[in-house]
Amino acid sequence: MDAEGMIHLKATGKGLDDSDLAVHQDEIINSVVKYVQDSMRKELGFREAYIPANSTPEAPVKANVFVSRNYETCKKLLVFVAVSRGLYPGLWSRGLVLHAGVKSGSMLEYFRKAIDEGYGIIVANPNKNVIVMRDGKQRLQIPGSASPEEHMDSLWDAYVARSSARRVYFLGYSYGGVLIKYLLQSRGDQLMRRNGAIALIESSHRIEDGDSQSVKSILAHRTMYWESNDLPFQTKLDGDAPHRTGCTCLSAGRPPRAHANHYYVTAFCINKIEDALFRFLETRDATTYVAGEKPIPEPPVSAPAFMGNGAPVGPGAPQLQRQESARREANNSKMGTSEKHCNLCLFHFTLFDRRHHCRMVQYGAASVY
Repeated sequence: MDAEGMIHLKATGKGLDDSDLAVHQDEIINSVVKYVQDSMRKELGFREAYIPANSTPEAPVKANVFVSRNYETCKKLLVFVAVSRGLYPGLWSRGLVLHAGVKSGSMLEYFRKAIDEGYGIIVANPNKNVIVMRDGKQRLQIPGSASPEEHMDSLWDAYVARSSARRVYFLGYSYGGVLIKYLLQSRGDQLMRRNGAIALIESSHRIEDGDSQSVKSILAHRTMYWESNDLPFQTKLDGDAPHRTGCTCLSAGRPPRAHANHYYVTAFCINKIEDALFRFLETRDATTYVAGEKPIPEPPVSAPAFMGNGAPVGPGAPQLQRQESARREANNSKMGTSEKHCNLCLFHFTLFDRRHHCRMVQYGAASVY
C-alpha cells in the first residue's frame, strides 16, 4: 500500500488491474480488513465486542462490532453504519477499497476525526447474520443478528443504551441509512430522548407515508444528506433528493469528468465532505447549518498529461490507468463477453439476470436495479 492508500502487488510492486482483482479479490480484502482492524485496535484504541453481548472471542456463533475505549463514558456517541454484501466493520465498501484504495475505502480517517472531536464510537456490523460451518453446508443464524434490522436492535440494547452519552449521533452510508431509519422506528422513544443528529452519505432510504411524525421530524430537522452532484459543493438540492429522503440534501460536488469512474466519484464524495459533515453534527439543526454554509465551486483542473503510448502520467496516473482498463473491458464486453458479477455488491449474475450494476445495494440482488 502506498502513501495514498492504493494497493500494489507485493511481488511486483505494480498496481491492481482487473485480472488481479478477478484472481486475488478475497485475498486482498482479507489483508485490508486485517490492516484496518489492527489500526483500529492498536492506533485508535478500539476493542472488539460481540452480539450476543455475552459471547466470548472463542464462541463460534457471533457477530463482531467495534467500540472505542470511551464509548461508555463519553458525552457524545457516534454510531457508524455501512451495509453491503461481504462487508466488514471499518470499511465503507469492498468496491471502494479495491478500486479507490484503503484511504478512501476504509473509515479510518473518519474515526480519527471523530476521536479528535471528542466522540465515543460504535461501529456496527449489520452484514454479519449467519455463520457457515466448516463443512460448508450448515448455516447457523446468529442470535440477535439474524438480520440487519435485528442487529441494529441488539446493538442499541447491548451497547448504545449502556453508554452514558447525552447525545447519540449516527453516520450512515448507502443502505446504512435504511437501518438508521429503521432504528428511529423500533427504538424511537429511547432515541428521541438522546437524539443528536444523523449524517447520511448517498443513502438509499426513502420517506414513506406510513412513517411516524417523530421519524419525519428527525429526518427533516436533525438529518443531513450528501450525494454527488454537478452543482457546487454544499449547494442545497431541490427536486427528487429531498422529496425521496425527507431530509435536507446537499451536493458533495463531483470530480472532473476525466475521473468520472463510479468508485472515484464515491471516494471523492466521502473525502470531500468529512469536515462539513462533522460541522453539521456539531450544529445539529439542519436549517441553522445550511444558513451558515456557502456553496464552494470546484477549482478548474487541467487535463492529465499522457505518455507517448497513451498512458496517463502524474499523481493521478494509477487511478486513470485502472479506469482506462475498465473502459477497455467494458468495450470488450459489448463485443461478446459478459459480466459475471456486480462490480459493487459482488452478486453473481446468472443466465436470467440483467447485467446492470448497482448504484447502491438497495435491493436483494443487483439484477433488479
